[in-house]
Amino acid sequence: MAAQNRPLSGLRILVTRTREQSGELAGKIEELGGQAIVLPVIRLQPPTDPVKLAELEQAIRELDKFDWVIFTSVNAVIHFFNRLEQFEVEAVRLQRSRIVAVGPKTAGALLERGLVAYKVPERYQAEDLFEAIAPELKPGQKVLFPRSDLARKVLPDRLNSLGLKVTEIDIYENKLCTDHADILVDLLVRGEIDVVTLTSPSTFRNILTLIRTAGAEPDELLTGVKLACIGQVTARAVQEAGWSVHYLAEEATIDSLVQVLIPAGRE
Repeated sequence: MAAQNRPLSGLRILVTRTREQSGELAGKIEELGGQAIVLPVIRLQPPTDPVKLAELEQAIRELDKFDWVIFTSVNAVIHFFNRLEQFEVEAVRLQRSRIVAVGPKTAGALLERGLVAYKVPERYQAEDLFEAIAPELKPGQKVLFPRSDLARKVLPDRLNSLGLKVTEIDIYENKLCTDHADILVDLLVRGEIDVVTLTSPSTFRNILTLIRTAGAEPDELLTGVKLACIGQVTARAVQEAGWSVHYLAEEATIDSLVQVLIPAGRE
């Protein structure tokens, strides 16, 4: 099918994920005839705070004491295994733990590394993950929660409320990426972005920060630009900041996000 006849033909779509993770979304956009503009607004890095590093290392060296280990993103899996390698700890020490993955992508990342997810919820949010394992939770059980430094507190708070002992470790840090700030603002000024894809609350916050840092106002530069959110958590962050969500993926997956963009190509 010629590019001009594809569902996203003519659409200029901003991809804001990290450079390492932008390929899948950009590729799917271009397969459907859209122009993917890859300008990461976040970067992920290992923890740098000495106190947090010490807590992380202690938890990693005591893996065999946890009843549950919960992964809420592919990034958490990747950086968790990076830390295992850093501290020379074998994943086999998780054999007594029940491993929980927030969705099939996360479960797949675990399987690639030799771990089978005990439970994967039908919907891919922390709230649904909690509901999926709630019948098996018991006071006193120990839970390891490898997370981003910006992760929501919903899940650990609920687990703690039931009397479980939750160890949260910042397995990676989510930082503002300023590498492409000038390009981003220039494209927005010239009206060369039709849709901005948002795959986390931090991608939205970072876009606003980059615009303001450049001395511009988001209200001016984002006028006429459509915002597409990967899931309810990201959508709520956008709406609570006073912005409208134009496209909301039914599931928190890249495939669902791409599918919800198709009507934009008809507008």
